[in-house]
Amino acid sequence: MTTNMLSLHIPADPILADTPFAFDKLGRKELASVLTRYIDRLNFGATIAIDAGWGRGKTWFAKNWINDLKANGYSALYIDSFENDYVEDPFSLISSEIIELMDTDDKKKAFLKKAADVALAIAPTSLKALANFGGKQILGLADLTGKVELIAEKISERSSDALEKILEEKIKKHKENKKAIGEFRKLFSDFSIAKEKPLIVVIDELDRCKPKFSVDLLERIKHFFDVNNVVFVLFLNKEQMHSAIKGVYGQATDAHTYLEKFLNFTFTLDPPENRSLREFIEAEFKKYKVPEEVQTREFIDGICELAAPFNLTLRQIQRIVPFLSLAHPISSAGILLAMLAVLKVSRPDLFNGIIENDHDSLLEIKEILNSHKKELERKRVSLGEIEFLTALHNAWPTPEDSDERSLLSREYSFKVEKAERDYKNVAKLLNIMVR
Repeated sequence: MTTNMLSLHIPADPILADTPFAFDKLGRKELASVLTRYIDRLNFGATIAIDAGWGRGKTWFAKNWINDLKANGYSALYIDSFENDYVEDPFSLISSEIIELMDTDDKKKAFLKKAADVALAIAPTSLKALANFGGKQILGLADLTGKVELIAEKISERSSDALEKILEEKIKKHKENKKAIGEFRKLFSDFSIAKEKPLIVVIDELDRCKPKFSVDLLERIKHFFDVNNVVFVLFLNKEQMHSAIKGVYGQATDAHTYLEKFLNFTFTLDPPENRSLREFIEAEFKKYKVPEEVQTREFIDGICELAAPFNLTLRQIQRIVPFLSLAHPISSAGILLAMLAVLKVSRPDLFNGIIENDHDSLLEIKEILNSHKKELERKRVSLGEIEFLTALHNAWPTPEDSDERSLLSREYSFKVEKAERDYKNVAKLLNIMVR
């Protein structure tokens, strides 16, 4: 009897401010405690990177950690940089968040004034503003929009005097800007060192921002916010950050060395251990309320065993789990379904290769599995099953007494009737064209 299943899209676990790490299945709370104790030992400002690839759970960890820090009396901020990379300069973004930590209106007003002075000092000058500035200095005109020809005619007449005035103004402005930046850093430092515990600013999704915004943010932290008792924690994918740096400064740039100039320490958000991974997958199954009669053990075994060889992310695993809901009421094709689902989500090229019986795809699957032999606990998924799968695909459908059918049965020692039934059902549900 077929049991109705829930929707194939299940919302992510909620992040609860009053109970941090409430749905922690991967032991991330322990990692958060280690990081917090580490930061407590820092007696100076620092910038720390938490490095992990996309889909590895960085945002979930960051948001829960922030809630945990606040619950333990820390002044802590969470900034989604990707959500705000439309801002012209990241200095304004960071300043506007920090001002919310000020505990009096007077402090907020003073910080806002100094931050505004710095923002004005580092603001890029638009082409129109530059033209109008030059026009005022050179021609005494209030607005030059649409008067480019007039500039060209008059510029040579008074260029010497005008350039001298412009340079004098720039020197004067540079001194004023330098003073404004110094006063801002002093005010921010006085505020931070008065805190009993470090002020922690978590910046997430930095590797997803526009390259210039990502690089500018790193530089703004270093130049304006690097003061005692303030710790910036950047959640990022270092490989993507290297690409962003090269996108701004050129492909010949030593992106690794450049990035390390801004970082004091780097930690890695490691993949979960097998036991934790199994708990995570089982928790995902519970969201779908898979009926008790559905045998999930082989399917879960398959995902756990293939997670390392195919470098599965947590996000990919969340996409793989619903395939059992799609395949319900199948209960005897767990390994087959797991293998196909893993390939469909993580390596669609190899998945299509199986469909097409592509020899190179089979060889690549073999190499992937063989390179992780020690990590495969039971080695339930092997090249033999993949070869059988493709051979069965090419032979489908075949008469009961066909030579090809007997050959499959002898060579792979499978119960062909059962394999045909499982393969046909799984193939339909995973959009493999059965011939």
